[in-house]
Amino acid sequence: MTGAVRIEWDGAMTSWRLAEPPPEPPEPARLELARRWLRSVGPSTPKEFAWWSGGWAGSFGAATGGELADAQQTFRSLEKELTEVEFEGQKGWALRTDRSRLERAVPAETVRLLPAGDPYLASAERALLVPKAQFRSELWPKSVWPGALLVNGELVGTWRRQVGRVTVRAWRTLEPDVKEAVQEEVSRMPIESATKEVRWSTGDLPL
Repeated sequence: MTGAVRIEWDGAMTSWRLAEPPPEPPEPARLELARRWLRSVGPSTPKEFAWWSGGWAGSFGAATGGELADAQQTFRSLEKELTEVEFEGQKGWALRTDRSRLERAVPAETVRLLPAGDPYLASAERALLVPKAQFRSELWPKSVWPGALLVNGELVGTWRRQVGRVTVRAWRTLEPDVKEAVQEEVSRMPIESATKEVRWSTGDLPL
């Protein structure tokens, strides 16, 4: 939070090292971090912000006390910039400047292979993104996370890549045009490989 420790991730390993703190005061930086969080995955809550920003030890929901209080204070400092909204029966906060865009938003009809580090997958509300616990454990395992298959705004499977081969595990039967779109996504991947192919998981599809 103070900028004295730099954390770097190369896609496989995380490294930590001491660094010179930035000259800017920490409080404006903390407020800007919260604004960017809300723009990325809002509406959200202080509880989710504390989890995402690394203020809590352990899994989501295991509060340490002081860190949650810090997140709540951050939201209070942004009070004039926030508006309360309700989604799926849950209350949260969004930036006032984003509210009209959220109200006008419509699902995007598109097929995308989201990487494991995609901001869309960073939400603490995993049950909202993937209602079935079985599929949540596939998308967010304890080991290395796979990527996610997004179809028209819905997460419907996972994918992993080994050189030029992409293996897709779908959680439901996919339409032919969706499979064609996945093939197109793979063909555009900026990877050095003589061939690029898609393999579909042979695991049983859910009913």
